Formats: sequence, structure tokens, C-alpha cells
Amino acid sequence: MKGKNFKRKYGKRIYRKRKINKGGLTWSEIMTILSALILGLSSVYAAFITKTNKVKYEHIATQEWKIEDAIEYYPLKKGNEWIYTGEIESIKSNGDKYHKKIKLETKITDEIINGDIKLFIFNNNLLNINVNDYYMNDIHSNKDDNFSRDRSSGILVVASDVYFVDNSVIEEVKEEIINLGKIKDSVATTPQLGKLELIYRFPLYKGQRFGDLDNIAREDLAYFWYVNNERTLLETENDSVIEKKIYELIYQELGGFQKVIFKPYLGVTEYVNEYSVKGKIHFTLDSYRLK
Repeated sequence: MKGKNFKRKYGKRIYRKRKINKGGLTWSEIMTILSALILGLSSVYAAFITKTNKVKYEHIATQEWKIEDAIEYYPLKKGNEWIYTGEIESIKSNGDKYHKKIKLETKITDEIINGDIKLFIFNNNLLNINVNDYYMNDIHSNKDDNFSRDRSSGILVVASDVYFVDNSVIEEVKEEIINLGKIKDSVATTPQLGKLELIYRFPLYKGQRFGDLDNIAREDLAYFWYVNNERTLLETENDSVIEKKIYELIYQELGGFQKVIFKPYLGVTEYVNEYSVKGKIHFTLDSYRLK
């Protein structure tokens, strides 16, 4: 008897079981649902990422400092003059105290400019004052405070960095700037800044350090310049009260220290040089003439 559940093949009966669906899902239906679910979750997650992690890039301008800013911050121009009054103290060879009141005129007598490198020549400079010069001058009975020793020195400005050029190397630095870029012994001429003292880096701010890189990380703050303090002054200008900053700079070493009070757009208003062996120098700004 032939039934619906078999068929003949080569004279044999082959039975096939019917697939009975008892209310479950087939694998193909399950995979279709899972695919749709994954796709939906992916879309939601992508939308969340797009919404929460979107980054907006903007150009933020940084501070720009030109050499013209430096020579206004410290008003450096041929003819500018600062006049200081002060005193020096020391010990004579016989043990007696040596004390002298001094009026010091510092003036920019010349300027040498080559591109962005500018050298300003001073007839006197506070950093170039030596107690022994005045003492020896008095010993030789020359009462003229402006004695004959050449005390010219320089201030070299390179971008925001300001270097003191001692009298001993002033002529050499002049030549280097005049011949800047010229080839000598197969090498382009350039100022050798390593032999100069970096005294300012503008603009100033409290905690700033500059100078000898071999010592600048010292915990005792010795053998480099640092801005020790910043103060705000209230000044009257054109019937208005204006806030102006002044900065205290310190250089300390074994046996003594130097202190500079610097006022932007005016210059040095006070200078102290105090060493146990050399003596003490103290000058304050009395008057000035700026062009």
C-alpha cells in the first residue's frame, strides 16, 4: 500500500520524515531577526558616538613678540639717557671703610643694526660698575667721578632675548654684527651668544628663569637671573589712574648678589650689587630723557 510518506526507488521503499512545526522559529528566521537587531544597535551606537564625541577644531592665536616690542619694552634708542644717584661702600686696604656718593649718567651713544640683530652702545651701564674703579680713582687724587677708564658696554637684542655685552668683548661683538652672514674661514659670521650674559627675556613674569643653562635647574637659584617678584603700581596718567607692573630680578652667587628693579617701557629704576669682598653698590633712578 502506497502512503504519502514514502516513495519507491529501485524497488525499495524510502521513508522521509515530515518536518513538524510546533510553533518554534527556523534557523533562517532566527538569523534574520539577529541581523536586524545588530544592524539597529549599530545605528544607535553610531548616532551616540557622533553626538557625544564630535570634536571641533579651532585656531588659537599665540602671543607674537617682535624685536620692535623688545626695544619698546626696554626703551632702547640712540640718545636715550637715564641718570642715577647712589653710593658705593667698600673696605680700604688698611681696614678703613670707603664710602662715596655718585651721580651716574648712562646714555646710549650708538646703535648697530643688522636685520633683526640690534646692538646698543652705552657710555656707562649699571652692570659695568666696579667699586674698585672709584676707590683707585680717589687714591690717585682724581676727584672727577667721570674718570678716564673706558666703561662703554652694550645691550644686544635678539628677538625677546636681551644680552649684556661687557667692555672686554664689545669691539668683537660689533664686528660680528657688522659682518653678520659673511663667510669667514668657510663659516658664516654670527654673534657668539655663549660668551654673553643673558639678562632679560621679555615679557617678564614672576618665576621666570634665564641665563646659564648648566645652572638654571639649581634649587638654590644661584648663577642665573630669575624674576623674584612682581608688583603693581597705580599711576596717574592723563587724568586717569593706570596699573603698571614692576619686576624684581635677582642674580645670586657665592658671597653676594645683584638685584635689578625693572619697569617696562622705562628701564632699570634701581640696582643693587652687594658682595662681601667687593663691597656694595646701590643706585636709584633720578631722572631720564627718552626719545
